Amino acid sequence: MSKILVNIDRNKSFPIDELEENRETIINAKAIQVDQIRPRFDSDYDSDDDDDYQKELVICREFFESIESLPNCDNFIYERLGLRRLPQLPICRGVNIGQNELEELPELPECIGLDCKNNRLRMLPDLTKCKYLECNNQYPGLEVLPELPNCESLRCNNNKLQNLPNLPLCKSLICNNNLLKKIPNLPNCSYDLICSNQTEGLEELPKILTCRVLKCKNNKLKVLPELPKCEILECQNNKLKVLPELPSCQPHLDNHYVECENNPDLYYPRSVATKFRLSYPSPGNKRHYKEIFNRILNKKKANNAFKALLEEIRMKPSISLADERIFRDAIANLDLGEEQEKELKSYIKQLPGIEYEKAMKEAGNLGMRVDPRITRIRRTASSNFRKYYINY
Repeated sequence: MSKILVNIDRNKSFPIDELEENRETIINAKAIQVDQIRPRFDSDYDSDDDDDYQKELVICREFFESIESLPNCDNFIYERLGLRRLPQLPICRGVNIGQNELEELPELPECIGLDCKNNRLRMLPDLTKCKYLECNNQYPGLEVLPELPNCESLRCNNNKLQNLPNLPLCKSLICNNNLLKKIPNLPNCSYDLICSNQTEGLEELPKILTCRVLKCKNNKLKVLPELPKCEILECQNNKLKVLPELPSCQPHLDNHYVECENNPDLYYPRSVATKFRLSYPSPGNKRHYKEIFNRILNKKKANNAFKALLEEIRMKPSISLADERIFRDAIANLDLGEEQEKELKSYIKQLPGIEYEKAMKEAGNLGMRVDPRITRIRRTASSNFRKYYINY
């Protein structure tokens, strides 16, 4: 029984020993698919089967390599059979030639779908009409891609690409393990952008407002774009400081999740940690609140006068009502959201030297009102004010 069959036009099949006598029929076929039954290395393995398979593989490969052109072929499938040369395919729309030993391809002017993964290609022909391209794992690696103005799906993992062509219609881009520093604009990226593990490290991403899946781990990203439709986010091992809003990601649903480990400056509030099951406090929690205090110290409306006032408060046991009003206004001008104010209050409770509960109790006993939101000060005795707000 033949291990390899050549199927043509979906209704005829030729075993290896009938290829030559049907050469003209095969050459003029509209659809060609080479099927194989590979030996299974199990308890029933017979080394003679493997020898027969290898002999048939060589005959089949040499037969197709001897053909100059397949002028009528619209669909050509020849995978995992060691092909080293491809016939001319002038009208072929679908070409599946993955896992062979091809070093170059002929012109494919009508090609709409090309799968040429796991070969030895250094470059690709013009693919102006191509909508679906898969060219992963070329050895030693593709360095450039042709223009792809109609491409809707591109998979080019594990190459040496430093740039990608414009992809105005691309809905799905998977380009892991290359040398990219930048991704082109993707105005129609409605499914996924998977661009992890760039050797040089991606530093920015384009707008992808309709993208559902973003995987960009192991890069140098400092910020992510808006992701209103994103359901899956993997952004580990970057330099992120904040996460974007993710209204469409609902972790209680299947295949909805966020993974953002190993971003040492990343800050997110407790509500985000709870929603996405992230560790809390966030790795960038201390950095975030240091920046908030720096905003207090550097607020433009207060500027140097406020800094001097702060130093005066730290040196003296009491301050004047006028000074207290200036300080109150400066903090109120921060205009933090309610959640940030709660986070800031929680942070102050943990600061060394702050007697938070004691100060609150003293203020209550004296009948004074201290707004529970940290940025609003109504009235407090000078000593309690100093304890509550200043001694950090």
